Amino acid sequence: MSIGRSFSLSLDENYSLYLYFLAFSIGVGALAGLLPAGYLSAFKPIKVLKDSGAQKIYSRLTFRKVLVVTQFSLSMLFIIVVLVIDHQVKYLVTKDLGIHDSDILNVRLQGSCVREVCERDVCGAGSDTGWRCFSSIR
Repeated sequence: MSIGRSFSLSLDENYSLYLYFLAFSIGVGALAGLLPAGYLSAFKPIKVLKDSGAQKIYSRLTFRKVLVVTQFSLSMLFIIVVLVIDHQVKYLVTKDLGIHDSDILNVRLQGSCVREVCERDVCGAGSDTGWRCFSSIR
């Protein structure tokens, strides 16, 4: 069953479409930012924190103390994570992987049988000479 209509899609670059995308993203971003900001601006942060600071969670544990300890703990955790990542990146950069640029031979081959040609002519078809053939063509 056919409806008798054809469909065509042009992939030419259309600059007016970029303007529509830009206007749409600015509109969505403004809406996503203004609605929560309008809701949260009704709160008075000093009054909320001052009143909630007196609330006791346990006998001597107040809400304000919990917030301070939580913030301090998270900041220390993030500092430790950054230091560990820095240590790992420095190790990765300075570690000798045993691969030397002078030992790599790059041969440009054309065609679909790159691996077979490499194994037959360079590696020696089954001989264990220490040569390895790698190709990004499959």
